[in-house]
Amino acid sequence: IVMDSSTTVRKIIGRVYEARGCIVKNADNGVTGLNMLTEEEFDIALVDFDLPPMGGIDMMRQFKAVLDDEIAWREKGYGSTSSKRKKILNENMLLIGISDGIAPSEHVYDDNNMHLYCTKPVNTDFLQMILKARKSHDSLDEMLVYIETNAAKLLNSKNKPVSRSASKIVPL
Repeated sequence: IVMDSSTTVRKIIGRVYEARGCIVKNADNGVTGLNMLTEEEFDIALVDFDLPPMGGIDMMRQFKAVLDDEIAWREKGYGSTSSKRKKILNENMLLIGISDGIAPSEHVYDDNNMHLYCTKPVNTDFLQMILKARKSHDSLDEMLVYIETNAAKLLNSKNKPVSRSASKIVPL
């Protein structure tokens, strides 16, 4: 899912992933994006920080609360909060923040389950690498190790700086 208020950004990212056989869904605002995340399964979510009327960080925070409630409900042995679900939606989704250049602080990652952050314009090689990580690894930890290793090579080879924050890669 691509959540961005810019039609152009949604189209560019969508074309990269559709050319590789992915089904891409779009949301132009945080409310629609949050509703989609609670109703459908996604492998990757790219979320703009500046979504109207609810910002991307607020949307991620609300989604994390829904996910945490679902996990707690399961751990208590009650099954799913939705009787239709057999598994927790988007529990292993790779969540990537997108911004016009505003770097998030460390607590933004931890408080919102954000795994990666990238700036606009989004590097299409980086998008392809994220997809390859998602397709070739089952766990989020394995995906993040793969991305960190390969993003450093990719971005350094193009003379772009890379900043590491805990296990997150932050292309600047």
